[in-house]
Amino acid sequence: MSALISETLSDAFQQVRLSYDRIVNRLSRCAMSVMNLAVRLLQLFCVTLLYFSAVKSAYIPKENGGSTNEVVPFTDVYNKSMCRPREMLVEVHQEYPDDIEHIFIPSCVVLMRCAGCCNDEMLECKPTATRNITMEVQKLKPMHLKRNYPMSFAEHTECECRVKKAMQDKTEKCDKPRR
Repeated sequence: MSALISETLSDAFQQVRLSYDRIVNRLSRCAMSVMNLAVRLLQLFCVTLLYFSAVKSAYIPKENGGSTNEVVPFTDVYNKSMCRPREMLVEVHQEYPDDIEHIFIPSCVVLMRCAGCCNDEMLECKPTATRNITMEVQKLKPMHLKRNYPMSFAEHTECECRVKKAMQDKTEKCDKPRR
């Protein structure tokens, strides 16, 4: 009799174990389905967000009600590309490379610098006249007070297309008599 009870209990435990395994298996499949759904929804959200950000950044408002197919005349293009002083952002650390223990606020300043095209590969846009300009910049040093300091920067006032340094060296070598 005890063998029969033992066998019946063993069968009952085995069926409970099988039922438990089936439940766990179904729950894990259900959890995987929920996770897949969450991933798909997240992907859909990201694609939608990317689409709307691209649409927003691609919008270019019309200036003065002009058409979108307006062609900029050659003279305007040429004049805007010429070698001349232009407003440029220059990092303070670029002008003061030895002053590495400070943090500057702002970290860059607007200066007039030579830039533009020279229409010849042997030429580059270089300054012919400069002036000093003094600006107040905050200098921060860790564990110290921040203060405003006057700092001098070189601004370009006149520019000219000049022969590149590498080209000058080549022409000087060619001008020397050969032995």
